[in-house]
Amino acid sequence: MAVHVFYASFAGFASALRGYFHDQFGFDPKIAGWAAAACVLAGSVMRPMGGVIADCIGGTRTLLAVYCWWRPRVWASADRWLGWRWRVAAVGDVA
Repeated sequence: MAVHVFYASFAGFASALRGYFHDQFGFDPKIAGWAAAACVLAGSVMRPMGGVIADCIGGTRTLLAVYCWWRPRVWASADRWLGWRWRVAAVGDVA
């Protein structure tokens, strides 16, 4: 039962992601579709690998390691592509 619930939530997330990219970031519908497909592909490929690692060292440790590994990359990418604007969105209005 739990597998069906989690798969259904992933499928719902995948179907809504294209609209999110289009509405929130102003992507062209075709580019939004490609970006959503890339996210879904990455999630589908990484899910089994994350499950194997979580079975070995535990789910909480795996999630913490993933967050710690990705955080500096996301911040550097946001700084490179968005400049100061992402800091205002992340922290709040800086006056």
